[in-house]
Amino acid sequence: MKNVTSRRKSRRSSLMTLALAQTPIQQVDLTEGRYLLSGAFDASLTVYDIQRARDYEGGGLIAKHKPILHVDKQHQNGLKYAISITIWYPNDTGLFVTSSFNHHINVWDTNTSQVLMDFKMLGKVYKTAMSSLGI
Repeated sequence: MKNVTSRRKSRRSSLMTLALAQTPIQQVDLTEGRYLLSGAFDASLTVYDIQRARDYEGGGLIAKHKPILHVDKQHQNGLKYAISITIWYPNDTGLFVTSSFNHHINVWDTNTSQVLMDFKMLGKVYKTAMSSLGI
């Protein structure tokens, strides 16, 4: 007689990206745990709502999500060089920050996909951090 073991099925999430990107930089917001912010070396920037799947595959085990915001090089505010860091503003998913190899740190409005503030640095920006208190 065969010994059958049961295993717990877990939902895995598969995100559809619009551009082929290498080594994405990702962070889930700490406020709601709902939005995934993803930046990539091809200078693309994408936000997904990971609680609202667009479609399911594999008998419902794999959820596919459509981007709710996508900025690439063709976008009016698109970055031209690789994104090194993406971080959410700690207290509000309406703002996030990107740093890039183009010597800039940008503060973005999530709702309008517009850059609110642009800080020009002296060189490539490899790391950006923000207080978890949001101040």
